[in-house]
Amino acid sequence: MYGVWQTPITITFVANLSGVSDPSSQKIAPNTSITMPTLTGSQYFMGWATSQGATTATYNAGQSVTTFASDTTLYGVWTTESGIMYSAGSVAGATDIPATQSGSGSMTISAQIPKYIPADASMTVATAASFNYWTKAGDSTKYYPGDTITVSGGIVTLTANWTTGCHAIRTVADFQTMGNTSVNSKKYVLAASLSLSGVTNNIGGPSTGGTGQIFEGVFNGNGYTLSNLNYSDSNNYVGLFGVTIAGVQIKYLNIDSFTIRNTGFYSTRWAGVLVGRANGGEFTHVVITNSTATGNYPQDDATTPIRIFTGQQESATYINCYANGTKVT
Repeated sequence: MYGVWQTPITITFVANLSGVSDPSSQKIAPNTSITMPTLTGSQYFMGWATSQGATTATYNAGQSVTTFASDTTLYGVWTTESGIMYSAGSVAGATDIPATQSGSGSMTISAQIPKYIPADASMTVATAASFNYWTKAGDSTKYYPGDTITVSGGIVTLTANWTTGCHAIRTVADFQTMGNTSVNSKKYVLAASLSLSGVTNNIGGPSTGGTGQIFEGVFNGNGYTLSNLNYSDSNNYVGLFGVTIAGVQIKYLNIDSFTIRNTGFYSTRWAGVLVGRANGGEFTHVVITNSTATGNYPQDDATTPIRIFTGQQESATYINCYANGTKVT
């Protein structure tokens, strides 16, 4: 047996601000963990970057980094300002990225929803992307629009997390095309607010076996509104989406003036404005207003926020969702 050796690499830290001492350099094996030092000085310390003139940090103080494969010099990044900066991250060309917010302490993250809907994105071309949440380097927390975050000094950069390979729904006809898919596992983003007055099918379309169609994919409303749907059906589960299962994501959608009715004559019929039956899924920032869900039996009428939202609740996660003014829990 012979020993296997690696040549160590050197990580050099340059404080990059007058009056602040450089941290000691460190020798490590390539691609092994090193913790970024913290500095204090006459300005706000943002973190570390490989360029001396960088204005945003690549690595946060306290972050554990394992990506250095060769000798590297890191420079401190400083600012006299304090607040939140937003980055589109991996999706170049994204729109509606919030402007930088100035401030400190407990700050509210912008409610604006980033979007990426290129001109060629359609029901047949899946080039759009769905915004999920914001991330902060060195922090595993998922930050959603409207959440609060503590800014203790300097600029906190929030980077958009995306799901790519999405189809774009631009018209009511597109919406109905999606609704006529039997078991739908595709990913969609809404490109505009739509009035669904006169639409006669839910997203699941005509049911097979009378149970309501299953949605298995992603639907991102992008902060737009679906309105004026008056829909009746005798399936077991009636809603904008018939049935959802684990892995489903429905997010950033506003629903207004929906009337959903289950016309079946059995006590096991369920109606919900968003979902007839939630057998799994994650619902994020879905807001329902001026809407009802009813059935032929008193127990079928949706009177609580969760029942207005979801006819039969098996298992699902609700993040900042509201039904007629009340938070869904």
